[in-house]
Amino acid sequence: MADLPEWLQVAVAIGQGLGGLGIFGAVFGASLAYWLQSRSARLQRKRERDGLLILLEDEIARNRQQLKAMREQRYWITAAPRSNLRYKAWLDMRVRLSDLLENEEQFNDFATYYGNLLVIDEARLDDQRSESESQEMVWKWLSQLLTMTEILDGHIRRYVPDAGEGTALKALGPALNRPENGEQQELGSQAPSPRRPINPEHQG
Repeated sequence: MADLPEWLQVAVAIGQGLGGLGIFGAVFGASLAYWLQSRSARLQRKRERDGLLILLEDEIARNRQQLKAMREQRYWITAAPRSNLRYKAWLDMRVRLSDLLENEEQFNDFATYYGNLLVIDEARLDDQRSESESQEMVWKWLSQLLTMTEILDGHIRRYVPDAGEGTALKALGPALNRPENGEQQELGSQAPSPRRPINPEHQG
């Protein structure tokens, strides 16, 4: 019995205790076992959902850093390495998350954000355009994408209130600071530090 799941151990113990109640005891025991099993499944889904959202939160936070740098310093739109904008976590989990995230509107917000991110990443890497054309095209969409990251943060914190600005970003700390001259560094995929705080309300 020690090898059984906790919920089933409890159900068996209660069923044994109600054994003398005949049919009533059997029905009650079966109902309790079903309830405990359903509760265990719900908790497992919640843990899986929250884990996926934490991974997405980290990816979104990294992208936010890059998008802010691109909006502040346009050269970074085309100067940033090809792999700077990240969406692998989303591509890997989107099918499963669509099942675990019961709010369809929230899932659609994630899908819209990542769809737009893929589009601007393709645009900034398009060799058929000049750098200035790619920068102009992408820059127009940056404020909208940054606004969407705030919406997604709100969705994530509804389920994971302690989610922050990216666990991995916090761990890296000072290593994320970059000079403003665009010079390639050892961690070349990191964005240059903005020259001043960025206020979306004051952008042109």
